[in-house]
Amino acid sequence: MNSLPARREPRPLGLASQPTLRLALGYKDPAKKGAPVKTDYFVAKEGRDGEYAAAARKFREVYGEKPREIDIMLPTSIGQALDVRYRAFKGNPADDDGGVLVAVGNTNFALLGVRGGPDTLTVFEQDGEVHDIDIYGEDDPAAVALGVALYTTIRFSIPSVLGAGGVCEITSKGKKTTDNLFERLVTLYGWFGVKTPFAVRPTLVLRHASGRPVVTDKKTGETRRIRSNFFALDIRVRETLDEMVGRLAEQAALLPAGGPAAALYGARPDRPAIEAVARELTAASSPDVVSEPLVGSESGSDSQQAEGVAAAAQVESTSTGGAASSAAGAEPPIDEPVATPAFVAPKGARAVAARIKELGATPVMGHEGKTLGEIPSNGEWIKWALNGGSPQWTPEFRAIFEEWVQLAHPEEWAAHQKTHAGEQTVIE
Repeated sequence: MNSLPARREPRPLGLASQPTLRLALGYKDPAKKGAPVKTDYFVAKEGRDGEYAAAARKFREVYGEKPREIDIMLPTSIGQALDVRYRAFKGNPADDDGGVLVAVGNTNFALLGVRGGPDTLTVFEQDGEVHDIDIYGEDDPAAVALGVALYTTIRFSIPSVLGAGGVCEITSKGKKTTDNLFERLVTLYGWFGVKTPFAVRPTLVLRHASGRPVVTDKKTGETRRIRSNFFALDIRVRETLDEMVGRLAEQAALLPAGGPAAALYGARPDRPAIEAVARELTAASSPDVVSEPLVGSESGSDSQQAEGVAAAAQVESTSTGGAASSAAGAEPPIDEPVATPAFVAPKGARAVAARIKELGATPVMGHEGKTLGEIPSNGEWIKWALNGGSPQWTPEFRAIFEEWVQLAHPEEWAAHQKTHAGEQTVIE
C-alpha cells in the first residue's frame, strides 16, 4: 500500500492575482542609474514588460501627470480592499513589481485589527523548494534574515479608467498609511457591509504627515530620532451618511418589485394571490392543514425591509385540539428557533420594526437572562403564554407580551383570537 506524501495547507486564493494597474509614490530616475525618487503624487506604473502600459496611459489621460487624489470604487469586503501582510523581496525594490517575492505571510492582519504579530511565512527558495516557517514578528531572526517587512496594499477600482472589472492597487510600508486606511475602511464597511461599493463614492488622497523615525549614523553607529515629513494615503468621503443611505434607496427603487431575484428570474404575478391563500391557511384551525409559508423576496419597499416584522409562526397540526404535550398548566420549554420567513410585512414596517425591537427588549418574567426578542417562534410556548402564562406575570408585562405577539407573531395572535373570540382585546 503506497502512502501519500505529506501535504501543505492550501493557501488562500488571490494572493498571486495580477492587478490591471499599479500605482506608486515614486519612480526610477534613469539619470541616476535607476535610483528611486519619491513623489508627492500618484505615479502610474508601466510594468516591467509593459503589462500595465495601456491602463497607465488611460490613467494619465483622465487624471493628468501629477494627481494627488483619485475617485475610486471599493470592493465588497474589507478583506478584499485592504491587505496588511508580511512580505520579503530580493532584488531592486524600485522595480515595478517590487523585486522578486521570496516570502509571504499567511495572515492578513487587516482582518485581525493589529499591526503584525506571530505568523507563518511561506518561503520560496531559489532551487524551487517551498516551505513554511513560523515567526513571532518582524524582529524574529528568521524574518530579519529574509528581509521581511509588513506591507499594506489597498485594492480598488477606478471606473473612469479601468471600467467595472479592473483592479488597481498601491502598496506602502508606512504606518500612517496603514492606520488611516484601516480606520476609514472599518467605518465604511461597518455601516454598509457588502453594499459599500454601491453606497460610497470615496476618493483616495495623499495627505501631509510627519513622524519621528529612528535613524542610524553610518559612521558612528549611533541611533537617534529625527523629524520626517512625508505623504500618507487616506480615504476621503465628501458625502454625508444620509446622502449615502439615500443613494442605496434610489438603487433599490430601480430594481423590479421582487428585488434581485425578480431581476434575474422575472416577477411572479401570481404572488399576491398565493400569499393570500397561504395567510388564510396559517390562520385556519383545520386539523388537516400544516402550512408552509412562501419565502419572502427582497425588496426596497418599506413593506419588506424590516427583518422579523411579521415572522411566521411554526404552524402545528391541531388534530389533537392544540393540547399541550406537558401536564396541564405547566410551562412548555422554549425550543430552539425554527427559521420560517415572513409572507409580507405590514404597512409602516419601519415603525413596526422599531416597536418590535423596543418590546423585544423586555425581560421575560421567570426566565432570567431572556427577553421577548430572544423567544423563538415556538407555537406551543406562545400558545401557553396567551392562555394565561405564569401566575407571577404582572398585568403590565401581559400587556407588553400581547402587543409583542400581535406585531411579531400575527398568525399566532390571529389563531388565538379565533379560538377565544371576545375574550381578548386587540391592542391598537
